[in-house]
Amino acid sequence: MGPLSPAGRLNSHYFYCAADIYAVDGHAVATRPIPEPLVGFGRWLMSLPDDRRAACVMGPQAWHSVLDPGDRRGFRDDEFANRIHDDHLHVEVELPESAYRHLGNNVPQEGA
Repeated sequence: MGPLSPAGRLNSHYFYCAADIYAVDGHAVATRPIPEPLVGFGRWLMSLPDDRRAACVMGPQAWHSVLDPGDRRGFRDDEFANRIHDDHLHVEVELPESAYRHLGNNVPQEGA
């Protein structure tokens, strides 16, 4: 996949700003009920200070539902994101300005 996703959004993987995680400590994200190491990983992500915090975290609905309320800034918990991340966690850092310059005038607008 190139710099844009099939939905026309910036593809953070293309710019090396995202990782998909399929298991934590040998426990698959697709496992139900959600194993404790995956819950602990989510709690750790929520505890990170602003200068180390992920810009976007997506995962299965079952995973979101077992996390503490905590600081969920950056956590995307909606039906579409949950469905396409049902078997893995997507952890993304802020895209650099160079990603936007790379696309020039072809940068998708939010809500478009």
